[in-house]
Amino acid sequence: MNIIIYRRRFSRWGVDGTLVIKGVKVCNTLEHPERLLPAGEYKIALLSVVMNKDKKKSGMKSQLSKKMPIILKKGSHIPTDASRSPYLMPGNGPLTLKKGCIILGKAVATGLVIHSREHFDRLYERLKKGVKTYEGVSLTIIDLGTDEIPTEI
Repeated sequence: MNIIIYRRRFSRWGVDGTLVIKGVKVCNTLEHPERLLPAGEYKIALLSVVMNKDKKKSGMKSQLSKKMPIILKKGSHIPTDASRSPYLMPGNGPLTLKKGCIILGKAVATGLVIHSREHFDRLYERLKKGVKTYEGVSLTIIDLGTDEIPTEI
């Protein structure tokens, strides 16, 4: 499976893009305006990421492990600590993002997406099927700088 992200708008509120699979728009994407991945070829792996959750009353942190679609450079090995890698994720705004993560959802304004969890869950199910195949899942990021998305892929 090959996923293409066309980055269309670059603003101080975020980088808006469109995620396309097999020539069909799946959802919109949102990235931090400065901490984004360079355009190019990547691969996606589903790996467990350890998330720290604060417990405010006790003052302790608990660790939660979730399988997330990790974005890796083509030809690189799978990291031992996936929490330092960028990944596809649900969310609303990009300004708190670190490491080149990409938010999925439906764009409503520059730097803002909605229905993010629904879009993420649908794509995650497709990725689970794609990762099981021999070819795996590849990701291509293309900087367009316009609203026009090429119809020929």
